[in-house]
Amino acid sequence: MVCSCGGRYPDSDEFCPFCNCRNKDYTAPPSGTATEKQEFSEPGFVPCKNCGRTINGSAYKCPICGTLLSDAYSPKFEHAYQSEDAKIQQKHIAVSCANIAIICGVLGLLIAGQIFGFIAIFQGRKAKRLGYSGRRASVAIVFGVIAIAFWLFLMFLVFYYVPRFAPHLIPEINEMFGLR
Repeated sequence: MVCSCGGRYPDSDEFCPFCNCRNKDYTAPPSGTATEKQEFSEPGFVPCKNCGRTINGSAYKCPICGTLLSDAYSPKFEHAYQSEDAKIQQKHIAVSCANIAIICGVLGLLIAGQIFGFIAIFQGRKAKRLGYSGRRASVAIVFGVIAIAFWLFLMFLVFYYVPRFAPHLIPEINEMFGLR
């Protein structure tokens, strides 16, 4: 059924879930017969938990029993609330996050691992959370962890091990970096 407001809903519904106007073609089921729960496969429609009718996900409440949508919401139909454009945009964002993560992971292995390593881990996890299923995000997280571990080990050597156990190397290190 297409309502005067432009909304589509099953012919068997008495009210439009968008504007709540009455369906003029609606015929009440004969008394004494049980009405079956209807299945409407249009995206964006969810079953009401109270009466079992399918209602539009953008409606405020069920037009039959008045149940609020928050009470009728089911996570099984979560994908129905997202438009195709939003899904495509989310996929592009996930791929961009994975690309940023892999670049930061490689940079973290080469320079400033404490900074780029954390960025790689953060962006890799964000890409996975947004639904990226490729390997770039996982590889970037591994690179980030390795970069952080490598640079922490290097800092341990420079600031703890060399001054304590190899003080004879300090003049050579200062000369190498031009420090006197």
